[in-house]
Parts: sequence; C-alpha cells; structure tokens
Amino acid sequence: MESVPVIPYLGPSGLAQPIPLERFLPTCPVGVVAQFYVAASAPTGWALDPFGSNPLLDLEAAASGRQVLVACNNPILLFLYQWLARRPEKLPLNGVLSELASQARGSERLETHIKGLYQTRCVICRTPIQADGYLWKRGESAPYARVYHCSVCGDTGERLVSEEDLALLQPLQRGEAIHRGRAISRVLRGQEEDRAAVEEALKVYNPRALYVLFTLLNKLEGMPLTPERRVLAEALMISLLDAGTSLWSWPALTDQPRQISLPAVYYEKNLWTELERSVDLWAQPGGAVELTTWPQLPNGAGICLFPGPIRNLEKLPTGLEISHWLCLPPRPNQAFWTLSALWSAWLWGKEVSTTFAQVLGRRRFDWYWHTRALQQALASAAKLTPIGTPAFLQIGEPSAAMTFACMTTCVSADMALHGLAYQSAQTPIQMIWQTQRPPESAAKPNPQPIAREAIRTLLLQLGEPTPYLHLFTAATGTLAVNHGLPTGLRELTQEKTTELLGLLNHLFSEQDFLRRYEASAQELESGKWGLADWRGSQEPLADRVESELVRLLRKEGSLSADKVGRLIHTAFPGFLTPAPDLLEFCLNAYADWDPTSNRWLLRERESQARRKSDLQAAQHVLAVIGDKLGYRCEGTQPLRWSEAKGSAYRFYFSEGARVSRFAETGEDEDDEGESVLVLPGSRAALLKFKLLRDPRAREATAHSWHFLKLRALLVLSNRNDLTRASWAMQLDSDPINLEETTQLRIFG
Repeated sequence: MESVPVIPYLGPSGLAQPIPLERFLPTCPVGVVAQFYVAASAPTGWALDPFGSNPLLDLEAAASGRQVLVACNNPILLFLYQWLARRPEKLPLNGVLSELASQARGSERLETHIKGLYQTRCVICRTPIQADGYLWKRGESAPYARVYHCSVCGDTGERLVSEEDLALLQPLQRGEAIHRGRAISRVLRGQEEDRAAVEEALKVYNPRALYVLFTLLNKLEGMPLTPERRVLAEALMISLLDAGTSLWSWPALTDQPRQISLPAVYYEKNLWTELERSVDLWAQPGGAVELTTWPQLPNGAGICLFPGPIRNLEKLPTGLEISHWLCLPPRPNQAFWTLSALWSAWLWGKEVSTTFAQVLGRRRFDWYWHTRALQQALASAAKLTPIGTPAFLQIGEPSAAMTFACMTTCVSADMALHGLAYQSAQTPIQMIWQTQRPPESAAKPNPQPIAREAIRTLLLQLGEPTPYLHLFTAATGTLAVNHGLPTGLRELTQEKTTELLGLLNHLFSEQDFLRRYEASAQELESGKWGLADWRGSQEPLADRVESELVRLLRKEGSLSADKVGRLIHTAFPGFLTPAPDLLEFCLNAYADWDPTSNRWLLRERESQARRKSDLQAAQHVLAVIGDKLGYRCEGTQPLRWSEAKGSAYRFYFSEGARVSRFAETGEDEDDEGESVLVLPGSRAALLKFKLLRDPRAREATAHSWHFLKLRALLVLSNRNDLTRASWAMQLDSDPINLEETTQLRIFG
C-alpha cells in the first residue's frame, strides 16, 4: 500500500484584514500563497484559478510577482475582485455617503428619515436614542427585543420592545406588499419562471430592511453620479444588502450562512449605522495590483478576470502558458449564490448575465451535485494546461464532506496527489496535485482494508486520540494514491460515492479496532478516536512537539513566530502538523514574547543544565522529607517512598510537561501507592492543556496521580510540622491550571 506523500504545512503569516462579504467566502489565510512561492521549486509563469472563490488568494499571488488568470461567474465576486485590486481611499467613500445622506425624502433629509425608523427610548433615562438592532424569533410578525447603548446614562444590552418601537414598524408592514413587489419585479423583469424562487429568497428581508434598502436603491438611481462615484455607492450598497438580511444569528455565530433559512432567533441591524460602518470596511489599506478583464492581459504581475465559468474558456492566446493552478474550492452555498443573484439584479439589472441569473432556479446544492460541479471545473482547467501541471489546493473550511468532495473531484479529473498537510479541523487542509494522463482501466482494490490501515498507521504515529476528520482525511488521501476513488466522470456516480462513504464510516463502528473517547453525540465528529490496541504507538505527538520546540529554543535563544512555525512544520509535516494552540502553550511554557523584537525569548532559567540541577535538588529535598516522615527512600526515576506494606509514593521528575511516558511505564506496576509528577510550575498550563486535549493521557492519570510544582515542594519542605497526614492534604494544594503564569524562582 502506498502512503500519502506529505508536505510541510504553510501557516498564516502577517495580519489578516477583514474584507466585505468575508463570511460567505472560503477561508484564505494571509501569507500562505506567498510562502508557497518562496519554496525552492516554486512555479513561475501564469497561475490559473479555476474557481475565483476568494479575491485574497489571487491578490496575494499577484503581489508575489505572478500573473493570474481567474475564472469567476459571480458578478458580486467580480465586483469584489475589481475593488480590492485598486484599494480606493476612505475620503471618496465618505463623500458619496454624505451626498446620499443629504438627499430629500419628503420634507426630511434621507439620513434623518431612515434614522427615525430605528429610534427607540432608553429604559432608564427615557432619552431618545438609536437602536443598534432588534431581535426577532423566526415566524413571528414583530421583534421581541431591541439592542442599544445609551450614551447618556450608559444603559446597554437587550431590552424588551416598547409600544413606540412597534408603532414605528406598523406602517412599513402595511406597505410591505408594495416594496416586496418592486423587489421581485426588478429581478424577474418580465420572466416569470423564477418567481417562486425569488419570493422564497426575499423571505430573508423583513419589512423595515426591505423598505430601507429600496429607498436607498431608488435614490441612488436618480442621483447624477459619475461612473467612478457610482461604483463607490454600489460598494456601500453591497454591504447594506448583506447587513439587511435576517441571516444574522443571535447570539452571533461564526458559521457561514449556507441556506436560505432564518435562524431561530435573528438580529435585525440598524441599516443606517451599518451604512456608516461599511466605509471603513471598503477603505482597506493595501497595495493596488493591475487587474484587467479578458481578453486584455496585465503587462506584468497582475490579475486577468474571465467573467464566466471556466468551461466557457475554450482557448488561451498564444504565449499565455499556465504553469500552475491555485485552487480554493468553495463549499456549496445556496445563500450566497442566491443572494448574489438578487443583489446583482437590483444593482445592475440587465447587465447581469443570463447564465448567472439561472442560479435562482437551482434547487440542488447537495454534496454530490457540488462534487460534479467541482470536477467539471477542474476537467475544463486541465484542457488548458499541459500534463504535469501542479495545483496548490486549499480546503478553506475542512469537513468530511468537503474533503471527500475535493479528493474525488481531483482524482476523477485525472490528477495525482503529490503532497498533503493537515493541521486541524479549524485550519485549511493543504494539498499539491498534478495533472496526469487518464490512468488505464484496472480492477479497483478493496477500499476498506486500505482505509483501515491508513487510520491505524496514523494513530500509531500520533500516539494520541484525534478527531474524526483527521482520520477521515488520512483514509481518503490513502485511497486517492492507491486508486481507491472514482476515476473519470462516469465512475463519479451518487451510488458509488455513497457506497464509499458507507465503507469508510463503517470502520468507526468496529469496537475491536477503534475506541471513541468523550463522545457527546452520535455523530462521528463528536469526541476523539483512538485505537483499541495502542501497542507499537509512538510517544504522543504533543510531547514530541514540546521536545523539539525546546531544542530549537535552546539552540537559537530566540525565534520569530514565523520561524517557529516553519521549523516545527518542517519537523512535523503532513498529518503530524501540530495545531496552533499546542504551539502557543509550548512556547509560553519556556519563553516570553518580546513585542519590541517580535520574537520569543528563552527564559534565563531554561538551560538544560540549570533545569537538571533544579530536578536534582528536588530529588534531594524529597528524600529528606521522606526520611522525616519515616519512609524508606530508594531510587531516582522514580524515587520511591516505601514502608513495610509496600510503596507509598512514586516520584517522577520531568523538566517538561511529558507525563504520558511515566503514566504508561506505571501501567505494569502494582496498583499500590500514589504517583507524583514533579515539574517546574511554568509547565503547569502546558500539562493541563495536554491532559484536556488527550483523553487517553487524562484517563491514565485520573486515579492515584498528583502533579507537584517545584515551588509547592519548596513550601512543603519549609514546614516544620509536616506529618504524613498533612503531606497527603497539602500535596494537591497548588493544582495545575491553564492560567499558570508564574515563572520559576526556586532552587539556587
């Protein structure tokens, strides 16, 4: 069985800035593409992005000196590409906002009129103020609460709506049919076949939001704006069209909205406040890159936008040769694509392509449909590039369904997996694929034993339980390199994909093979998974990462955050890439962050010699205490306190937070006596974190194990009234916790 080729993980580098509509886009960590290009074998020449799902991917490639051809079929995303490439300043945006605010609405300024729709009264001081927003329960005809902050008395938070609040809403509800009818007609423009889809999509706008949005859209249509200023106004309106939906959960969730369905409780935002806030979002600082529209090409580094699906790009001009792909496949997202169709029609009308408008009538956004759509995009891209073209693919929002879709998509598009790196379920999966000739037809191997061995091998390498997605990715990747996934579009049937997923998931029900820890639900994603038989496993990954990081710090003395990531990811590539929180706890256990130099500095007491001396001193102190308490002291690792009936205490000494090796060593010993790990107090938070993340280690130390910090040992050694009873009571008086920050200052 061929194993998955692994690559070092490329971690984010630099500060990410928020961009408009970010919640709908696949995650694209800053600095990753730039690092991809820094590699020794980094491709030069034109890059092809067949999905055009996030402008940040291609902007970073262009900023790295590459020319990028992007196929993008979404007018809203095309607008975002064009905007972010030129980075307009804040002042012109404020100018357009001021001009819009001063428009007349009857006898009022437009700003005054709209603000009046969100006016409420402070419960405490009765001052008229602006509500930040309103809380609605799905299916109800009025909000039940308002959210505000009173600048007069300071009262803030959720408060029940008043009769005044409801009175403001009632006229808008009575006129709702008119505004909703106008919104529908601007999308359909006489084509009635999509009416039901449009009416369904419009349910995400409540009466007040719909009134405000179309009041503003109508005003903008009548304003004598130059083309440049109209683009500025359209940018502000795109943010407002998003803010005006009822897809904002309360309390706020980080998950993307993917369906046109209202949350159980949603937050209606104050749209004039959001309009003012959107100026800062659209006026992001950054360098501009050259951007052209197909068939015009940039003169040097830059982006060329092909405004359509890549299947419509049939031929490249002479001299334009694609050397590599940059792929950030989107997840199926009915909400974003449907809303994009509405917004495009409202903003640009007939300029929206007929092809894109058809998204309103689409009913399928399931994973099988999505997999085939991705496959068709990659197959179309392959026709434009030579055999052997590499593709750097990131799964921005990892999940089992998305991972399986991307793996089967690439294999069925005649691509071979040349490298994979997995860090966590919260960070992108990174892969290198390469186009190849269609493989010759051959008998398919049995996928179940291949996947089973892949899962077993990974768990033995990790030495600790891990989440389902980690194992699923390893199993699917191993199937990809061993011809266990569908090849070609003919094999990519719904029945075949369902059968494969069933075989993979059946492995997790084999109790003699896998054991689940800490499951809180029936879903496979709940809890962590480990082997039923851990014999032959390596030292837990967390302990190995700690040891390597200490070695690097002692060698270098100080390290930048980027260098830490590069060195650790090189030492632990592929499926062994440690999660960011593990690295951070390890660093905090040994080093201090220096904001002046932006480096981690090894603490003075962390030399190996000094720590060895500290532990030797601790051994001596414990031997003295044991003698005073009437125990027989023998050994060093462990140091035993014994009495006539057997061992009372076993003391293990560690300069790090590596308890697993001692706990496993003790498994074959008798059950008598207590085990104590003696360690520096600065390791306490790291040890607590490890035990929280590793249920196997926590289970092994749950009974008869104590953790004694050196500083607590010093306190106990200075007590003249110490007895066996008081020792037992005081042994756990300074427990380990995640907030441990005290730096060791104990022996010498």
